[in-house]
Amino acid sequence: MPWCVFRRATLPVFALASLVFMGCQKEQETTPTPDPIPATTEPGSAIVDIKADGSGITVIQVCIEEPNGLACGRKKGSDDAFEASSEGETAPLSFQLAGAGSEAYEAGAFVGELDGDAAGKVIAVAWNGEPAFEATLPAPFEITEPASDAVFSLATDTITVKWAPSGEADILEWSYSGKCSNGNWTAPGGKEDDTGELVMPSGGFSNLPPEGCSITIELGRRRKGTVDPATKHEGFISAAQVRTATFTVKP
Repeated sequence: MPWCVFRRATLPVFALASLVFMGCQKEQETTPTPDPIPATTEPGSAIVDIKADGSGITVIQVCIEEPNGLACGRKKGSDDAFEASSEGETAPLSFQLAGAGSEAYEAGAFVGELDGDAAGKVIAVAWNGEPAFEATLPAPFEITEPASDAVFSLATDTITVKWAPSGEADILEWSYSGKCSNGNWTAPGGKEDDTGELVMPSGGFSNLPPEGCSITIELGRRRKGTVDPATKHEGFISAAQVRTATFTVKP
């Protein structure tokens, strides 16, 4: 399921991992659905995506899958409501439109934020006032290599990305994008064990102009959450720490 991230002026939302809705702007490719989010879920299910980018704020996004071809949306006139809570703080999730939708459905997602982004932060999400989902943020991390001023040559260099591994059984997802004089693009990466090191495949870069491109890689350490067994609602929840690094790649 493709996905896109909604951003308001004060919302420090991640680039990845990120739900692409019909009507969202995209570049050449969209990033893949990161494991452990299931590849398919039933229409009407909620996919709850929690992300922290190191800013001290955690962003919660809920996508309700609709049966009419929209990746995410809600029926017009729907009274669905979501609320996130953690450590005594609560935040209603507001519905943010994305695109025109259809005659019966609005395209968009429910989005909100909570203070704090420390490892072990537990976030619960209620659906129409009923406890439904819960997830725990994994340990934060920083990308230690490459440096922001690093310049790589595809002809001679290996592009290695490094960070401190968590030692837990979390999934490390990644994607990357390029800004070039001959156009911008976004490419799918993959999912890896959280080993602390990733070698980017040189085959992932093509048609680079002579001056090179500004490349941004995004890493996400993701952990699966739980669905309340007593809820009548269906869905999936996961939480991730997300970090980015930008560098230059030349032919």
